[in-house]
Amino acid sequence: MQAAGYAIPVHFLTMAPYVITVLVLVILSATHRHGAPAAPAALGRSFHASS
Repeated sequence: MQAAGYAIPVHFLTMAPYVITVLVLVILSATHRHGAPAAPAALGRSFHASS
C-alpha cells in the first residue's frame, strides 16, 4: 500500500486480519439466522451406544 502512495499506519495493518475475521463471523451468523437453524440436529437427544 505504501508503494501506491497511501500512508496507512502500521497499527491498522496489524489490526486488519482480526477486524476482517470478526466481520466475516458477524456476517455469516447474521445470514445463518435467516436460514437453517444454528443448533445441531441431535441437540437434546439422549445418546445410546449400540453394542
